[in-house]
Amino acid sequence: MAREFEIEDIPPEYGFKDEDDPEKRLNGQLFLVMTDQRALSELLSFFNNWKKDPDTAFPRGLAPLKVAFSISARFAPGMIRIASAIQVFSRIGG
Repeated sequence: MAREFEIEDIPPEYGFKDEDDPEKRLNGQLFLVMTDQRALSELLSFFNNWKKDPDTAFPRGLAPLKVAFSISARFAPGMIRIASAIQVFSRIGG
């Protein structure tokens, strides 16, 4: 399963910028690729736990997800769409 989300008005940070206009806000795409139902459920669980407590401990090696969630939180509508898509795919076995 793969999903693609368009994201607009991204602040130029974390090494991403327009070389001609470093202050210009950017547009981009977020790709979500999952191999099975279990992976979707786990990602949704991590996201929900992070929403409740951003300092929650993640299993070893998965802490970068917290950074991804934090960065993506700036684009709340996009993150909500992603969470909604994960929930839908989890329910239907997508």
